Amino acid sequence: MRKFECMVLLTSALLAAGSQAARAEVEFSVGVGYGHVSLDGSGGVFDERDGLRLEPRVSFNPVDAAPQLRLGFGLGISGYSHDVDGDDDGVIEVDDDTFIIGANDVETLTLLTPEFQLSWRQTFAADDEGRGWFVEPGVGVGAVVGQYWFGSSWWGWTDTDVSEWDATISARPFLRAGYQSHRWLAGLEASYLFGGSLAFTDDIGGDVREWYVGGFFGGRW
Repeated sequence: MRKFECMVLLTSALLAAGSQAARAEVEFSVGVGYGHVSLDGSGGVFDERDGLRLEPRVSFNPVDAAPQLRLGFGLGISGYSHDVDGDDDGVIEVDDDTFIIGANDVETLTLLTPEFQLSWRQTFAADDEGRGWFVEPGVGVGAVVGQYWFGSSWWGWTDTDVSEWDATISARPFLRAGYQSHRWLAGLEASYLFGGSLAFTDDIGGDVREWYVGGFFGGRW
């Protein structure tokens, strides 16, 4: 009986230690910052814009022998808006319909970028618990889902003229640098996304490109 109790206690301790070690490798973080999108080859009025990019993501270390290696999943959310003035007047053709862009109209482009991420985190002067500075180059591979919207907006009221969706594949090399503690991490990051063609209308579309520079903060467990 005493031997069985010792085995139960030892097994419980090993499971708890293994669970704690596994949890310590998991991270959840959020990046936010400046984005610049372009639709290479677009003949319409919406060819490139500045905006905001947000990315929640989760990652973990899959191999004990290579603690620098990280796998993860992220969802990029980008928003770009353009208030049309008199210098931007143009025409949008959708199928057999023609829409005239004029003053007081609004164009928006929203991008959703789900992707798998692979990176290598190299720490410098880290202690036994991994606390220290790091650089982390990597790449995300996935898709870009885009929505182009055009219409009128007045005091929170909107009138939609065009709302079109399209999707394509993408790859996004990135570089992160920052500091990690035992329970948190923070730093700066930059990336460049390049993908296939998004075709929203006869005039709005092209190969999608997106620059991003921002900061991130997250927790580790």
